[in-house]
Amino acid sequence: MTSLAAAYYEHTVDRMPSYRGLPMICVQGLHEQVASIAASYLERDSRVLDVGTGRGAFALRMADEGRDVDACDIRDLCMCKHRVRFIHGSAESLEPARRYHAIFMLELLEHVEAPFEVIRKYAQHLEPGGYLIFSTPNVDSDLSRAWFFLTGRHWYFEPHNVAGDGHITPIHHFQVEKFLESAPFQLVARHDGPEGRRIRWGILKGLLGLMQVRRWLRRERPCRGASAIYVLKRQPAPGSED
Repeated sequence: MTSLAAAYYEHTVDRMPSYRGLPMICVQGLHEQVASIAASYLERDSRVLDVGTGRGAFALRMADEGRDVDACDIRDLCMCKHRVRFIHGSAESLEPARRYHAIFMLELLEHVEAPFEVIRKYAQHLEPGGYLIFSTPNVDSDLSRAWFFLTGRHWYFEPHNVAGDGHITPIHHFQVEKFLESAPFQLVARHDGPEGRRIRWGILKGLLGLMQVRRWLRRERPCRGASAIYVLKRQPAPGSED
């Protein structure tokens, strides 16, 4: 995450929902959903890394669930250092000293210039069979597609999102699929995250209705939610003994 984006979030934390007093810098309900998903794959005492931890709300939640937690961020604002090991550094430059059963990147990759290189980098810091779980704005959602039709920009990638939030890289599902063709990961699951803003504008609601009819005619599943959540599983390299 860029320092510009981190500075922006620092000034908005009072308006955000919190976990045990720590602001959750994400769409409301995302941390709870990711924690529930992670519980399906991780043992209680798993070693985990939270990349882009912010104030540490998700890292603290993992520690409360019995996990051995490291957390990192480009800014030293973590508020739960008594419960987790905090590492000061950016996602691109971090070189953890140990391997993890799971690495989390929640609402992080849209802030970096080369998100798939960041994902590939962290494969070496996962145990074989470990999980990389990330979330990012759901630019494949019907809402984002309708907004792009009206404005030429995806939802959550408007000018103020770029300038203030540091959202610079939308990630489509087809890009993830293409990346996985040559990456040491298997796609385990993709989930639609919780809904974000409520839609009140007539023309946008009309477009959403048309898109839903189109999906029904094509027998495609609905694509909703402000975030897309991915669960990737690290695969051993061919010929590797690890």
